[in-house]
Amino acid sequence: MSHLQDCIMEYLRQHPEGATVETIAEGIGSTKHVLWPSIRGLERWKMVESERAEHGKIWRAIW
Repeated sequence: MSHLQDCIMEYLRQHPEGATVETIAEGIGSTKHVLWPSIRGLERWKMVESERAEHGKIWRAIW
């Protein structure tokens, strides 16, 4: 796992209610464009999950 993915996972574990990509990016000091490939990789590895929300997707750590 990359450093960026570690940061994403740490952020999501601290926010069990979930967060949008924009919120995660802001919280870890990145941009959603940089974050997107990393969060999709975490999804493929079944480490995060998403659900549709009113304003996009909400991401949560699975473990």
